[in-house]
Amino acid sequence: MMGDCERIIELERLDTELSARIAELCSLIPEVEVARSMPGVGEVRSRAIALEVGDVTRFRSASALAAYAGVGKCPKESGKKKGGRSRRSYNRRLHTAMFESAKIAILRPGPDRDYYEKKLAGDMNEHQALHALVRKRVT
Repeated sequence: MMGDCERIIELERLDTELSARIAELCSLIPEVEVARSMPGVGEVRSRAIALEVGDVTRFRSASALAAYAGVGKCPKESGKKKGGRSRRSYNRRLHTAMFESAKIAILRPGPDRDYYEKKLAGDMNEHQALHALVRKRVT
C-alpha cells in the first residue's frame, strides 16, 4: 500500500516538472504569445493554436490561414446558382480551439463582444455572428 502512495507522489512530481518544461519551451515560440494575447485564449488553448498553425509565414495570406482553420469563404457557383458551402477539409483541432476561445471571449465586455453584438443586430443569427467573429480573430 505504501508503494502505491509513493508512486502517486512521484508521478505528481514528474507531472509538475514536465508542465514547467513545456511552459518554458512554449515561451520560446512567438505564435504562442500571439495566441495568448487574444481574449478567451489561455495557456492550453494558446499552445494548441500555435501547434496547429505552426509557422504562420507558411500561409500566403490571412485568407489562406482562415481556409486552413475552416472559417474561410468557400464559394459554390454553378451557372446561375450562387451561394456558399462548408469546407470539407480543414484542421479540426484549430477550428475547435478558435471557436471555443471566441465563445469565451464574448462572455466578457470588450471588442470581441461588441463585434459579435453588432453582427447579431444586423441580419445574422448566433452561429453566423460567432463564425464572423472567429474569421475576424483568425485574420
